[in-house]
Amino acid sequence: VDETLVPEFGVVRGTEPDVLQIGSCSGFNGQLVPIPCTCPPDRNLFINALNNALEVGNVEGEPITFSNDASDQSGATNKQRATACVIVLQSFNGEKGNGCPVASAPNFKTQQDTG
Repeated sequence: VDETLVPEFGVVRGTEPDVLQIGSCSGFNGQLVPIPCTCPPDRNLFINALNNALEVGNVEGEPITFSNDASDQSGATNKQRATACVIVLQSFNGEKGNGCPVASAPNFKTQQDTG
């Protein structure tokens, strides 16, 4: 994967730990929301997971694709790239839905919505 085509997460792991809800930190989905303090994952580990998923062609049975053509910045292609990132993020811990919520990567969600 051309890492320059993968948006930054947009949230820093461990931001504003919640003293009442132990293990929760601040994420963002239009407003501040609690996310696990372990999210988002380390970017290098995330890129490795994305590469592995693309080699297989799916994440836990959900197909993904990612265009490495940097000259293609069309809305459809950027949405497809972001969707691949969201799927990998949400299954980062090795099983579907057991990863980090999209609120831990608001830049993915924005690109998924707007291209």
